[in-house]
Amino acid sequence: MMEPMFDTLRINVTVKEKTTAVLPCPVESLGKYEVVWTDMFATLLTHKDRRIIDDERISIERPYPYDWNLHIRDVRYSDQGEYNCQINTHPVKIKTINLIVQDPLTSTSTRSCLHESNLARGPHLRRCHVSTNFSGQLVPKGAELLEKVFSAQVASKIREEHGVKPLTVMKPSISRL
Repeated sequence: MMEPMFDTLRINVTVKEKTTAVLPCPVESLGKYEVVWTDMFATLLTHKDRRIIDDERISIERPYPYDWNLHIRDVRYSDQGEYNCQINTHPVKIKTINLIVQDPLTSTSTRSCLHESNLARGPHLRRCHVSTNFSGQLVPKGAELLEKVFSAQVASKIREEHGVKPLTVMKPSISRL
């Protein structure tokens, strides 16, 4: 009997907030094995084609017999992160899908930035925005977030990606007459 196989082991899926995310998981030669989905916190979401978690937005869709696609309707920022489609082989086989959720109202100068560090920092930190003012500098709130959330190296990379200059803090000057 053949071992089950995934098409790939890791992919990114990018969706806009409030749409439906389809996280694909085609499995060849499943045989006697079973498929489960877990989220970034190792919460069991589904077993076979049944939803386990009490979240009606989540379901398994099987347009073809080999598909075990996780659907998340009305996607929220809090859904962003890594999801695992797993097969109960020994050792367990895992396909990881990185779900990236974009705000449909953001401009090109604002970008959601999650994945560098907030999985390690916990579920309370869901997103940050890098915003620029009309002179191309990071606005103070965005700059503060970058420095507080990310290391200097990662913050620098995010600035470089967006083509923005670091915020310069100007000290008040006293002029004497």
